[in-house]
Amino acid sequence: MEHITKDDDAVENSRSYKEISPGLRTPAKILRYYRDIPPAHNTFKIESFSNLLKSNVPKHQSDKFWANGFNWKVSVYPKGRNNGGEDYVSMYLEIVDTHTLTQNWEVYVNYKLFVYDQLKDKYYTIQDVDSKIRRFGSTRTEWGFNKFISFQTLTNASKGYIQDDACVFGAEVFVIKQSGLMEDVNTYTWKVENFSTIKDKECHYSNTFLVHGYSWYLCLFPNGCYEEKNKSLSLYVNADWLQRNPKLRLCAEFKLRIKNQRNDTYHEALIRESWFSTTCKGWGLQAFFPLMDLNDSSKGFLLNDTIILQVENTVLSLNKK
Repeated sequence: MEHITKDDDAVENSRSYKEISPGLRTPAKILRYYRDIPPAHNTFKIESFSNLLKSNVPKHQSDKFWANGFNWKVSVYPKGRNNGGEDYVSMYLEIVDTHTLTQNWEVYVNYKLFVYDQLKDKYYTIQDVDSKIRRFGSTRTEWGFNKFISFQTLTNASKGYIQDDACVFGAEVFVIKQSGLMEDVNTYTWKVENFSTIKDKECHYSNTFLVHGYSWYLCLFPNGCYEEKNKSLSLYVNADWLQRNPKLRLCAEFKLRIKNQRNDTYHEALIRESWFSTTCKGWGLQAFFPLMDLNDSSKGFLLNDTIILQVENTVLSLNKK
């Protein structure tokens, strides 16, 4: 349930200023309201907001999260961002891991940013009026709001945003259109950097990639899944195209690989004739690669906190329901 509120910063169709490029501002209508439903794609907690303020670190970034085929991060600037954010907390959405995309990629997005009111048990929400679409591209990878919420409102304990020195932020990201994103390839290579930072995650997603006109993404379980939990890396290929073609069934054969970075060879596993459909959106291996071998530095698969994964797809058959 959503409702408009006129409590402090939250004013329907309020006119504010939004940064369009460094040093430039233009009037833009912004919609602010409370809602009951949590953000669909990401929430993250800042456990010690007072320490963040004392540290003089300009921003706090969320962990990377996956939504609608891409990886994103949210940045909170507790003392505001430049160009008009004084006395306000600023909040921005950033698309990341864009090195896997082509030079002229574009992603058109409708997004919402949130902070949780812990007393009202509601989410203070801010978005562009009329669900305005924003274009992310190689020249601009970040959009957001300089004046997300006033610093005085956020830090006022009676308002409920900060309780026990902790506050919760969130984001929703809906991709409306994408263009020039991916080359159609048979083989996709995924370089997973800073592997130690994702080891506590249940699952980690690649960006989408295109094979024979169909979009896919990889799903990595850093500590394994099901029977192979804490024993093996688990790796799956997922069918992103099912979001747009739910009546389509596709049979594919693919090879999953992890690179030995010392001798430039690969550990490889073949997955034969797998049917992808709404009842089975992903195929792969629970026991793709032993964690014991991965963590053995002499083996060469985990080097400089980086692993390199690869998938080679072959589409064998199509079947429309």
